Amino acid sequence: VKELLPKINSEGIKCFRLSSNYFPLHDSLKETLENNVEIKAILKDIGDYATNNKIRLTAHPDQFVVLSSKNPKVIETALTIISIPRSKARRALS
Repeated sequence: VKELLPKINSEGIKCFRLSSNYFPLHDSLKETLENNVEIKAILKDIGDYATNNKIRLTAHPDQFVVLSSKNPKVIETALTIISIPRSKARRALS
């Protein structure tokens, strides 16, 4: 993404959708990823570039996140997964 943003910016694209695959296993490795200085620095660079160039970044969960389940555990997991990209982005930019 860090290398791609300047390319899409040069084409005048101001919105970019991030795949949920950018944070693999984020629900089971949450603390490891959040404490990784290198990952946080990369995310900060991406956020700074997007902010400075007015590029909107969005992230969406993958197709297997199910909110309409009858199983409360499935819904709880889905809500956790949905909140992760936003919370990671906010922490990286702060």
